[in-house]
Amino acid sequence: MILEGAQREIDFWSMKASLGLVGRSGNTDQIDLNTAVRIRRVSPRSRWEIKYNANYGKVSGTLLTDNHNLSSVWDMLVKAGFFVTPAAVNLFVDKFQNINLRTTVAAGAGYAIMRGGDVDWSANLGVGYVQTRYASVQALQDDTEGTFSLIPATNLDWDLTGDIELLFDYNVQLALPEPRNSYHHASATISFDIWGDILNLDASLTWDRAESPKARADGSVPKRDDFRSTIGFGIDLE
Repeated sequence: MILEGAQREIDFWSMKASLGLVGRSGNTDQIDLNTAVRIRRVSPRSRWEIKYNANYGKVSGTLLTDNHNLSSVWDMLVKAGFFVTPAAVNLFVDKFQNINLRTTVAAGAGYAIMRGGDVDWSANLGVGYVQTRYASVQALQDDTEGTFSLIPATNLDWDLTGDIELLFDYNVQLALPEPRNSYHHASATISFDIWGDILNLDASLTWDRAESPKARADGSVPKRDDFRSTIGFGIDLE
């Protein structure tokens, strides 16, 4: 959403943070932690958003999940719902996907299909450069690769009722000229107000897919798809 008519600086800012924690002890010691933060500045002519999501999981002392996803996007309204994205950056780490660090720098343009009211839905197309540094590779292979990518994306923020909100994001990094090196990311969150508009119960599902995972030094190849479901409490400040 890009606001129209807001006047005070504080009116431009909003933040949402959620935390999910599951612990278990006894025959199996388990801990699962999910952290999600979204900070936005939305003015009549521009929108700046920072999102961070991290997942950590350990069972009986063995680390099974450890990933981080940080993104920053700056949009500027042009006319009648059209906007340009002068800069977008994404950093992704998941050593279980054999990704030590994937860095994406992009720019593009988009259109607000619906804005205001109960639904904010936009679609955009970007072009960027993706550099991936792998955690381990086989002998004689380079541990760093880079490619230009076409990046279509869509974002949906829908107030289903006065107390229930749906958030959905999807983007794909289509590697050029080799689509087999592409990446997909999608996330869906349903947020239930449990104490006014401030305290929420959030349930999320996230999907990450690498079309051609890089083989590790030992020859094993990560699975293409990763699915994660989380539930936790969130604080929404607007």
